[in-house]
Amino acid sequence: MSTNSCGVGRNDPQANTEALERRTYTVEEAGRLLGLSRNTAYARATDGSLPTIRFGRRLLVPKAALDRLLSGDTAA
Repeated sequence: MSTNSCGVGRNDPQANTEALERRTYTVEEAGRLLGLSRNTAYARATDGSLPTIRFGRRLLVPKAALDRLLSGDTAA
């Protein structure tokens, strides 16, 4: 098995997780992080208070936008 410069093998699950850090959440996942029910999370997404992007049929919450929301930063 080959290793990268830090000694972690290519098949190491931890290495794969770090390389594929998620940049979006589903509306339901974002709601869970905020302590909201699924219905409330979708209602906030619909009224614009939970920032979302549409990717095909999927409605996603960008991690960066959620982080800004949680930090209280009002800049877009």
